[in-house]
Amino acid sequence: MRKVIMVAGCVAAGKSSFAQRLSLALAIPCFMKDTIKETLAASVHTSTYEENQELSHAAFGMLCYAAAAHLAAGSDVLLESNFRPHEAQSLRQLIAASGGRSLSFVLAGDMRTLYQRFIARDASPERDPIHKSHGTPAFESFAGSQAAMAVFDAGGERIVVDTTDFSLVPYEALIERAALFLRS
Repeated sequence: MRKVIMVAGCVAAGKSSFAQRLSLALAIPCFMKDTIKETLAASVHTSTYEENQELSHAAFGMLCYAAAAHLAAGSDVLLESNFRPHEAQSLRQLIAASGGRSLSFVLAGDMRTLYQRFIARDASPERDPIHKSHGTPAFESFAGSQAAMAVFDAGGERIVVDTTDFSLVPYEALIERAALFLRS
């Protein structure tokens, strides 16, 4: 039975770093929506928020395509993004169609801490321009949009991880939990 591990949750909660760490430790392919979006953006110009959202939808479609192809070939996969509620439903369908099982790590934390990380990351020159926000949202708007991310549920087992303080996250125990899931 094929297995799908998902790393989901709030913006600036450390999803990408954790997913990369999991992928290396577990030796399974990792598909990250933001990385796919960056690759697409290198060839497709966007200038409006709406065009950026269309590119995000295309990146999610590519993520699902790659995951389905690997699952059909008999590989387990790791998927990472701040998945939207409608994307969770698509992921449920993908997992059901593959006859697989899933484990989700949902990263969340104190909203004020995540908001400060978000602002700092958005201002960073290393941040890919395709991910730069269109203006800094008010805290209330940010917190409201992240509430849906913090309750991500694509079926299967779900583990919520508080990443308010990265130094307190039990990464090795989480990796071991994922390894156990793959062996089961």
